[in-house]
Amino acid sequence: SYSFCTLLHLAMSETVSEEKKDLEKTINEAAASIPTKGNDHLLKCDTFDYYATEGTLRKEIIKKIGQNLGDVKFTPSAEPTRLEKVIPGLVRIGKNPSSSVAYFSFASEEAKLKGMEFLKYLKGKRSTPWAVHEASKSDVDYFKTKNKEQIKRAINEQGGEGKKPKYSSIHDFTEPLYKMPYEEQLKQKEKNIMGHLRKMKGNIMWSYKNDTLPGWVAQTKEACPLECVIPSPVVEGYRNKVEFSIGYDKDQKPAVGFLFGKTHEARGWIEGPYDMRIVSGHAKSVAKKFSEYMGESGYKPYDKFTHTGVWRTLLIREGVSREDGGAVLLVDVQVNFEDENEKLKDIMKGLSKTFLEWSQIKPSESTPEAPHIGSLSVSYHTCINNMCPEDAPCKILLGSDFIEDCANGFRFKVSARSFFQVNSKGNEVLLNTIAKYAELNKDTVLLDLCCGTGTIGISLANSVQKVIGIDIAKSSIEDAKLNALANGVSNVEYYCGKCEDLVEDILSRYKSNANVVAVVDPPRGGLHKKVLSFLRCSNLQRFVYVSCNQNSLVENTTLLCKPPSLKLQSQPFAPVKSIGVDLFPHCDQQELVVLFERQSKQA
Repeated sequence: SYSFCTLLHLAMSETVSEEKKDLEKTINEAAASIPTKGNDHLLKCDTFDYYATEGTLRKEIIKKIGQNLGDVKFTPSAEPTRLEKVIPGLVRIGKNPSSSVAYFSFASEEAKLKGMEFLKYLKGKRSTPWAVHEASKSDVDYFKTKNKEQIKRAINEQGGEGKKPKYSSIHDFTEPLYKMPYEEQLKQKEKNIMGHLRKMKGNIMWSYKNDTLPGWVAQTKEACPLECVIPSPVVEGYRNKVEFSIGYDKDQKPAVGFLFGKTHEARGWIEGPYDMRIVSGHAKSVAKKFSEYMGESGYKPYDKFTHTGVWRTLLIREGVSREDGGAVLLVDVQVNFEDENEKLKDIMKGLSKTFLEWSQIKPSESTPEAPHIGSLSVSYHTCINNMCPEDAPCKILLGSDFIEDCANGFRFKVSARSFFQVNSKGNEVLLNTIAKYAELNKDTVLLDLCCGTGTIGISLANSVQKVIGIDIAKSSIEDAKLNALANGVSNVEYYCGKCEDLVEDILSRYKSNANVVAVVDPPRGGLHKKVLSFLRCSNLQRFVYVSCNQNSLVENTTLLCKPPSLKLQSQPFAPVKSIGVDLFPHCDQQELVVLFERQSKQA
């Protein structure tokens, strides 16, 4: 008998006939054979988490692998395959996001019993232990039906019945608009923004379902007018930061690049970056040189399923030299070590030797083929995933621990983990657009909320009376103060804490008629509800919202613009105008700047 995965592969192969009758026959034959591989050894687990997916369940399990859990210590088999890298003997996981119940199918009764002992130590929401039981016959029948649907869906996704896969190459995944002329990309992005502005308008109107719709709600389809989408000054190789994954390519050879495929089932592989339009020539050269050294080093890429191997990621950032304006690179290699042992010392020695020549090149003589390395470091930790902890040890091998980049004539310190817009030239366009929308003058007090390392406030400081920056991250505030000092900017103040706790007290020091304008530039998740409530209930009359994720902006707008209530007694804001700024050519993302103004009771 064949395994489910084998049958699924056969069902997805190009040999499947396009005729609907033959397709149904293939599906039925595959589904009929499923019980021989796992459905007789099925566990039913209530995770108490309705929104968990198969991927999040795998991550939760991976966190526990190798840990001592009572009398059970689970370690992967010597040569695990696919899901067996998660739990030995596991064939598949079934989980519907609308239900808290998950099904775990095992290859044998022994594997199932051992899996049950392991799964009972996992916890769901509010630290509730999973309820693990053997599945009943009705559960098995239900699972067979769902598997049949899964086979049919997989065939369709892989080209059956005339359909094409969603991603046919790494380009479709990382730079989905790469085949489109840039003028057409801008039109596509304008269309995307208009769609979000319509959603925003719909949410605002829905919030007034029990109230009279105010006159400020425009009679157009969008929440506010969109001026245009400003193109990026640089279209090719514009990214000043790339973080390459390290693993194996399709031929199982060590490689550096972007991860592609079903990574949660260990079916992914690495595609090289050498023909990517968004990656600079400098970064491609560093990746190539590192790949050559990695192949000679004798150390293998890290495998998060077996927790073996060394090489994790390769981070490359680009800046500008203070002396001659040439390109300067920061390179950080992330490896899988707990402490500084002999192997790590050997790696650091090899990396230093590999990039020594490039570190001695003058920035003015830096070329895409041989760039100047201003900082080379190694970060090491033993976490399951490749997300580098903030407190991970970092050894500087060559140069300093940071480089510098420019924005509107100001210089900013850029370290391995600090935030800076990935498109330096586009960032200057964005800053000028923010200044235009904020209508700044020498009487303006600028509130830079979620200020990060101070890029916006410092860049606009010469146009205002005072800049007040607030951020909850202590390290960001410290970097912002250093950046202000390095640039000779004295009319700025930075505070660490929550906006809602600090702003009113800070603003009380200024005259009541002061022209106070806020700028918010939140991460992709948008503004926290408490910050939104603060903005709504504050005395601010207008602010500029800089959005890198318009889905979050649409959600945030509802609270800002909904009618007054017992909890929100202040008058609502209204989106007045907007403009797009393209910082991500060849990608389906863009920045959107929106001006919000407080509405009067008569509006």
